[in-house]
This record gives sequence, structure tokens and C-alpha cells, in this order.
Amino acid sequence: MKSGIYAIYKDQEYEITVDMDNNVQVITDDPTKIDETFEDSNNSGLYSKVVKPSELIDCVSITTYGIIQGEKLQILQERENHYPLDSSRIVWISLRIVEDSRLCALYRSLTN
Repeated sequence: MKSGIYAIYKDQEYEITVDMDNNVQVITDDPTKIDETFEDSNNSGLYSKVVKPSELIDCVSITTYGIIQGEKLQILQERENHYPLDSSRIVWISLRIVEDSRLCALYRSLTN
């Protein structure tokens, strides 16, 4: 499940974050997308690199929602096919996500 800010950097898609010093970073846990300029500062398998905003293209913000009993709720994360939802209290539900090929095609067209 994708959630967050994503952009293309040097022909690869990365998640984007901003650190405490206001530096824009590309991050990935995919070692095939990194070179010697990326660092794993916490030795956690999450690689990051500070970049200039002008080096990024096709920035998009992705928020995943579910409809539960007619109410639209943000899905905060995925953990073993369970999803905590943003509501007045956090509710764990078990969902089967069905891929909508139209949405995937739209996303691919935005990122390619």
C-alpha cells in the first residue's frame, strides 16, 4: 500500500520526506535504486539522499482511504493484511484490497 509523497528522481520513483533541517530527501528500502551517494544512517535498510526540489519531477501526494459503513476513513498503514484507520479512535480492520486497474493505469500515467 502506498501512502505519502512520491516523485521521480533520476528516472526512479522514490518516497519524499523533509528532515528537521528542511532538507528534501528521497528515501527507499530498495537497494537496487541506490548508489554510493545514498546513506543508511540508522542501519535499518532505509536509504536516503538529500536532493534539490528542482531535481524532482511529477511529485504526487497519495492518501489511501477506505469506506466503512458509508464513512470515508484514511488508512494509516498496512500490517499483515490489517489496516489501522484514522477516525475518532484507531480501529483495526481486516480488508482484502482489490486492485482497480483504472486507478493503477491513471497512477502509472502520472508517474511515467
